[in-house]
Amino acid sequence: MAVFGWLAVRFSDGDGDGAIYPTRDHAVAHQLAPEHMSFLQITPDGMSPRAAWRYLRITRDMKSRWRADFHDPHAFPIIPARIELARGVLL
Repeated sequence: MAVFGWLAVRFSDGDGDGAIYPTRDHAVAHQLAPEHMSFLQITPDGMSPRAAWRYLRITRDMKSRWRADFHDPHAFPIIPARIELARGVLL
């Protein structure tokens, strides 16, 4: 079952390796260049294309502005979201 599995997503084009990993650590370990990837957990309610685009945009921005290390197991970036901006994406 893919729910709660982990995906690796490239910052450059939003693509991945097509595998679903059981843990975030497994997803990071199987990447050749994890510093150029973001890691996303699959939720039961899924993700719309718009939410996926928004996630990729936010993670790219975090990586470029604040050099967030998505591959570091000790530094797990939390993506803040304002409910006013979520209308149509999350609601």
